[in-house]
Amino acid sequence: MKRILFLTKCIKRTAFMVCCTAILSSALNSCTDIYDNIKDFSVEEIVYPAHFDTIYGSIGFERVEIDLCKAGRIPSSKMKLGKAKKTIIEFSNNGVDTTIVIDSICSWVNVGGLTLPNIYRFKIYTSDEFGDKSTPKDIALVPYTIDDRDAMSLPEPSVLSSTTSAQVQWKSSLSSDMCDILNWSYSYVDRSNDTVRGSGENDAPAFFIENVTPGTPATVNILTTIIPKIDGIRILDTIKWLFPVTVDITGTKPIIFLDKPYLNDILTDEALPTFSWVKVDEANDYLLKISASNRFPDDETTVIPVGNVDSYTISADEFKSLRWMSLYWTVVPSTDVDVTTQNRKFWKCINTVANMKENYVKLTSITDGKTLDGLTKFTVEGLLKPTESFGTLNSFFGVEGYFLLRFGDSGVDPYRLQLATNSGNFNTDLYLSMNTWHHVALTYDAAAKTVIVYLNGEEISRRDGNAPGNHPDGLTWSGRSLYIGKSYDDGRHFRGDMSEVRIWSVVRTKEEIADNMFSVNPNTPGLAGYWKFNEGSGNDIHDYSVNGFNNSANKDIVWKEP
Repeated sequence: MKRILFLTKCIKRTAFMVCCTAILSSALNSCTDIYDNIKDFSVEEIVYPAHFDTIYGSIGFERVEIDLCKAGRIPSSKMKLGKAKKTIIEFSNNGVDTTIVIDSICSWVNVGGLTLPNIYRFKIYTSDEFGDKSTPKDIALVPYTIDDRDAMSLPEPSVLSSTTSAQVQWKSSLSSDMCDILNWSYSYVDRSNDTVRGSGENDAPAFFIENVTPGTPATVNILTTIIPKIDGIRILDTIKWLFPVTVDITGTKPIIFLDKPYLNDILTDEALPTFSWVKVDEANDYLLKISASNRFPDDETTVIPVGNVDSYTISADEFKSLRWMSLYWTVVPSTDVDVTTQNRKFWKCINTVANMKENYVKLTSITDGKTLDGLTKFTVEGLLKPTESFGTLNSFFGVEGYFLLRFGDSGVDPYRLQLATNSGNFNTDLYLSMNTWHHVALTYDAAAKTVIVYLNGEEISRRDGNAPGNHPDGLTWSGRSLYIGKSYDDGRHFRGDMSEVRIWSVVRTKEEIADNMFSVNPNTPGLAGYWKFNEGSGNDIHDYSVNGFNNSANKDIVWKEP
């Protein structure tokens, strides 16, 4: 009986499962493609490609550069922005909507062709392979254009007019908040219908125009290379700027204009200088004059007949004959012609100096001759260049314990100039720098109780009323050990180079010191001793002053180029 019941239950369970299977099969057959169509009943999630992490614009000429990556300008291969594939720039250009598509992810972009001085608004984003766009970055920029360039102006040049020529120059820099001028060139057509050209590399143009028609304005075209500025900041690009200058040729008297060498040029005998000038119609033969004085006295002037030319290269012998360092030059007609001439100053280079390491000069001839005794006013000066580290004391000129110019002291910077006297010391504000030439000068006035110190021609320290070493009756040098490059002992020598050491029996003015740092006329009143230190061999030093105080160093001097 139990077995019959068990079989009955099994039959019922099997029938139920068969029935359920049939129902499920029927349901599946009635929902064909249900998984393909399920998206119609759900909300789709859109994943945007990654966007750029910064935006920064720079202005160029008719273009802009826009940076898009905090890591800087890196190759596209190193840009990682998820599934982003392209860089897209949108903007309006002259009313036309413009889209630039770049098939890579960029760290920066350059957009050109922006010819209008308008505000350009840029929208930059990425897109993936399906065209999905990232969140855009926006920036507004105004490029520099021709309109900006043409709105610039320059001050009028200074013009000195002769009868058929003129000197044109801007006496100060033309670079400004508008632009930096890198170089320039000029051109004009002369009365022979030839086009004359010239150029320069500075930002203060200066040139001559020659052989032009008297009384007729001459047009000179100036072409400059500039870097424009916006709000005082340079743009990215260098551009050309052409502007005309009208020069009125209205001079009533011919002028011989000097060209090279320029004011304060330094000339050397290694590259012999060429002098050049502007000829005049009224003269056909010229004299080149070079002098230590701008008055060109006969006893201080070298006169060189050069003929009917507009330039002359001086010979080695002629160059060596120029004894002084500070010189003037001019060109005049060789015959009596009513013309105006100019003059210009230049420097002849110092070729030899003395290294005074472990050496010195004792000025016995000065102290024995009592030439400087009783001085109530004087000036000491020289060119100095430290070449080795200074010790505690480094002497330049004077008498130990009486009146001495030295560098350093106990507790004093070794490169600081100190006036050490028998009535106190004066620590000046003058410091020397290693391997650098300095012109050092000190003036002393006992009556005014004043000491003034100059560095490279500029006053740097002063002591009034209580100057140390004050001797109302004047300093007494005779019978004392007066040295150049030493004081108390040999260990206090000057560790460096010297040149142009002088002592005067007068107080030199600031202008006199500044104008004669590299040389001075040996016949100048008040010059008591003048040692150039340029002999080049041995230990003798020559005194170029009228007193002839020639002396000798303690041992052979190490001579060298400056």
